[in-house]
Amino acid sequence: MHSGLTTFPGSEHYIQEFEFIDQYWFDARLKLRKNGKVVDLTHYKDFRIERHGEQDSLVLDCVFISDGTNDSCLQAVKDKVVITYARPLPTYLTGYKRVSMEELAAAGAKAIIHVLPPGKTIEERRFRGNGNRSGRYSITTLTLLTRDLPLFMDEQDILHYDSLITPTSIPPWINLECTIELVVKLHEQRQSSANVIGLKKGTGDQFIVIGAHHDHLGTDKETGLYYPGANDNASGVAMLVELAEKYKDVTTSCNLLFVAFGGEEKGMLGSTYFVGNLPVKKENIKAMINLDVIGSLRGDTLYYSRYNDEFHSITDHRVQHPDLDRIVLQEKDCGLSDHIPFLLQGIPTLFFSTGNDFSQLHTTDDDEKLINYEGMYRTLPFLFNVIHLLDN
Repeated sequence: MHSGLTTFPGSEHYIQEFEFIDQYWFDARLKLRKNGKVVDLTHYKDFRIERHGEQDSLVLDCVFISDGTNDSCLQAVKDKVVITYARPLPTYLTGYKRVSMEELAAAGAKAIIHVLPPGKTIEERRFRGNGNRSGRYSITTLTLLTRDLPLFMDEQDILHYDSLITPTSIPPWINLECTIELVVKLHEQRQSSANVIGLKKGTGDQFIVIGAHHDHLGTDKETGLYYPGANDNASGVAMLVELAEKYKDVTTSCNLLFVAFGGEEKGMLGSTYFVGNLPVKKENIKAMINLDVIGSLRGDTLYYSRYNDEFHSITDHRVQHPDLDRIVLQEKDCGLSDHIPFLLQGIPTLFFSTGNDFSQLHTTDDDEKLINYEGMYRTLPFLFNVIHLLDN
């Protein structure tokens, strides 16, 4: 292994593989039964599934709660399909708030139909979402075109609810004389990725995790052009490898875990998996340092985010390398990256970046011409000293 790193604790390999749901989509059939008549509604034309609940098929009566501003409607939603508006609250409802999807689910609702505002259309978008979000929720939700609402209830009731009267003067719900039959099939496209992990053994039992994501966006689906991802985030991985090389023959108290995360662009999947399957005890992790977009130093400024007051020491003069030009630290939130899953688990984190405010971010122009190599050479000893300071 490069830099003399060993495999991580509990593993004979340098690879930590994980699976994730790359894309998912729905097929659905919706039948409406009312007054002895059956109406078939077409998926992606008349309605669209937004979230898929725990059941694949439902046969349920319907209840209409209008804008859902009166929470007494919760007593009428158990084992029902709840029909409610998805429009912004009208001005005469200022000061009111809707009952939430969570409240409806807790009250026993089995599905929610959100009626879109007039003029809105159903977007035919088969592939939905990515990452580990499989589309499974506690309650099924779908959107319906306004034009189809009269299929469920009488026009006069709709006009009554849409009239400019105070919410206290209208019933909080109407039990509708109709039943829906909904069948939903969830399709999933699974992918695999991996974290690449190497261990530099220390003399103690504490760990410092140094991470950078190795994935990017792949190929542009429209143009077929490749996303090089030079700054985001080959620069961070290059810095990770160089730091491992510099610490090769240095004795440290802390064990150093160098991790190249997969799936960051899909939603921090690799770091989330790593934190959920830690190879060491969480309480033994002293700090996590994340390197993302580290290749475009402008002037002397290196941005950082610290999520623990103890990290004020990184601005200490001892961290600055005496033989190179000074690095100027500027505290700044540079967005979401692989430090977040660590932060959410209470692990002290530091995030370093040269900034994600460049026009080539997530484009096919993020190539090696963007990289400030001299700036990376100046940043390397600074980061080495940050780790050294945390180690001590």
